[in-house]
Amino acid sequence: MDYGLDDLRSFVDHSPVSVARVSHWSVGMQIHHCCLAMIGICQSLIDSQPPPPPARWSLVTSIVFMSGRIPRGRGKAPDVALPKQDVTKDELLSLL
Repeated sequence: MDYGLDDLRSFVDHSPVSVARVSHWSVGMQIHHCCLAMIGICQSLIDSQPPPPPARWSLVTSIVFMSGRIPRGRGKAPDVALPKQDVTKDELLSLL
C-alpha cells in the first residue's frame, strides 16, 4: 500500500502553486515537508527501542486521533522537516 503517496504524486505538477490564504508554503513545499516527515518518522522508528510510554489521556490528542487530521498551523515542524523553497519536481518525485 502507498498510504497516500499516489495522492502526493498527483500534486507534483502543481508544485509551484501557492495560495496565501491557505499557507505561505507552495504545493511543492508541502509535498517536500510530507516526504521529509515520513522519512524521519520511519527512520526514528527503525532506530528506536524505547519502552512504551505511560498512558495519558488528553482531549486534544483524542480528537486528533479520532478525526485522523492534524489541524493546520497548530504544530511546529522540526528544522529537519522544513521544506526547501526551491524544491524541484525531480527532487519531489525521487523522494516519493
